[in-house]
Amino acid sequence: MLNSIAFSRLPSVENFTGRLTDDLSKRRSLLVLLPAEAPINIFRDLLREELSQRQFSYKNISLSDYFVDENPLISVIKNLHVDWSNNAPYTIENLLRKNQLPEIIILDDYEQLSEEAHRNWMSFLVQWARICQSWTEDRDFTTALCLIGAASPLLPFIPESNVYLDIHWWWGFPSTLEIHTLCRQNGQADDEGLRSRWREYILTSMVGGDYQLADDLWNNIHSGEESLLANLLDFAKKRGWTEDNLNRWGVEQFSIFYNNSLHEDSLIPPKTLRMLWANGVIGRTSEYGIELHAAVLAVLNRYDELKYRLWRGQVQLLLPLINKVRLRLCEILTHKYGSDWPKWYSKHFDNDDEYNRVCQNPLTCELGPLERILDETSSLHMDQSWFPLRYIRSIRNKIAHYEPIEFQDFEHLITQVNTSGDLPF
Repeated sequence: MLNSIAFSRLPSVENFTGRLTDDLSKRRSLLVLLPAEAPINIFRDLLREELSQRQFSYKNISLSDYFVDENPLISVIKNLHVDWSNNAPYTIENLLRKNQLPEIIILDDYEQLSEEAHRNWMSFLVQWARICQSWTEDRDFTTALCLIGAASPLLPFIPESNVYLDIHWWWGFPSTLEIHTLCRQNGQADDEGLRSRWREYILTSMVGGDYQLADDLWNNIHSGEESLLANLLDFAKKRGWTEDNLNRWGVEQFSIFYNNSLHEDSLIPPKTLRMLWANGVIGRTSEYGIELHAAVLAVLNRYDELKYRLWRGQVQLLLPLINKVRLRLCEILTHKYGSDWPKWYSKHFDNDDEYNRVCQNPLTCELGPLERILDETSSLHMDQSWFPLRYIRSIRNKIAHYEPIEFQDFEHLITQVNTSGDLPF
């Protein structure tokens, strides 16, 4: 299983947290928007920890008990227990003059509020930032507001950024490489051998940057396509990803955008895709660009795309291993027969160009000619330098034709190579 502490220490997550803290240190108010797949509670804790380490004073205000007919300013005053005994008008300016204010006020737990309440709080955030921008009092600093949480309910009310208000989007991270690193760290702790190696490549190709899906599939990524599909459908059900919801959020827009911009490098989600992003339906990694979530593909019966994601992870795992076998066999032939050995087996090459290339460099011989040569070379069979090349080549051919294999095939491949006695993996 994945470790939440390790997740919080990923470079992209730390960088995001650092950017927020830097802005807050300049008393810029923030709107921090996260999609459904982001571990919101983990991230909120991480931000509070960062603020504490940098010795900022802050107050956390939960909006879960906010009454829709209550003025947000009054709600903040009550939660901060501000002394208002001087009968001054209830204004943001008068609140900012209070000495007992913290440097930062974090507003969260707003997700279950009504649409009207969301509108009120966004308006309050904008007013606060605007007043801080024109603040001319003698105090050294104002207080920054930080509204942080799920993006979906706030999308209709997103304001424009200005000098004292910035918007941060959880977009484009964590990367596939970072999820791979998490798998490596946790796999080493579990000491699962081949299962860990398979997971590092196949799981990371499947989940993109979704930490929660990676955790959900941790023990099931080896179970075959049918089991994987069942797990993805179950995950989609927990997220509320029905076909009706996906269509309502505009999933058809993704196909239009996907054709126009396969690798969008923007630091924020494209406007036409923001509802999909906010509900976790799409994500972006630096390795694969913008993609639909794997569980969404399962709901939409797009099985070929799921197989493609299995395949692209397997390519990275299997082709270097298979090529290592090929190179070792070429070395064995060269050691036994000298560098001219290709000239003795010219009939086994498919064409003159291939034959001439291998004569110039025996290490470039492909698996097909090698299989035919080794079938004919009995001396190699006798000293057990013969590998199960036919099976290895069959695996390579599947991968070369975009066909994924099962974990059991990978296990068998490594077992066959290891028992041959010359190529330990």
